[in-house]
Amino acid sequence: MVVALISRLTPTSSSLATAAATLTAAAIVRPLLRAVQGAVARRFNRFSYDAGRTVDEFGESLRHEVDTQRISVGLVAAARQTLEPQSLTFWPRSPP
Repeated sequence: MVVALISRLTPTSSSLATAAATLTAAAIVRPLLRAVQGAVARRFNRFSYDAGRTVDEFGESLRHEVDTQRISVGLVAAARQTLEPQSLTFWPRSPP
């Protein structure tokens, strides 16, 4: 439909009509694609989708925690939930 409409507006240049139709179709479909991708991410990859909340919770726990061992465990847990790495190693710096 979009191709037919644009080819009627520009009858002399078929390549221009095709390019314009392609760009128009992409502009129309893009919001729908984002909505579908967001719904799929929320449904099937919830930990990754909730990464912002996980990082905020870890940041809040830093305000009340002074034990470096618990902070290290919390940091590793937050990294595992948000980034989902295959392996993770945390090397804390020695105090001066």
